[in-house]
Amino acid sequence: MIRFADATNELAGRIAAWMSVALVAAVAGLVAARYLFDLGSIAMQEAVLWLHGALFLLALGFAFKHGSHVRVDVFSQRM
Repeated sequence: MIRFADATNELAGRIAAWMSVALVAAVAGLVAARYLFDLGSIAMQEAVLWLHGALFLLALGFAFKHGSHVRVDVFSQRM
C-alpha cells in the first residue's frame, strides 16, 4: 500500500512539473495577447486559476515525500 502511495506521489510530482510549464506558457500567452494584440479571454484566465490550484494540490504530496515542503520554524521551535 505504501509503495502505491509513493508511486502515486511520484507520478503526481511529474504531472505537476509539466503543469507548471503549461501554466507559465498560458500566463505568457495571456499577457502577450492582452498587451500585443489587445485581446483577452476570461476562459483562459480561469484555466490559469484552475491550473494553479491543481499544481499546488498535486505537488503537495510530492514535496512532502521528498522533504522539500515549506516549514514554519516559528511554530516548530515551540512544539
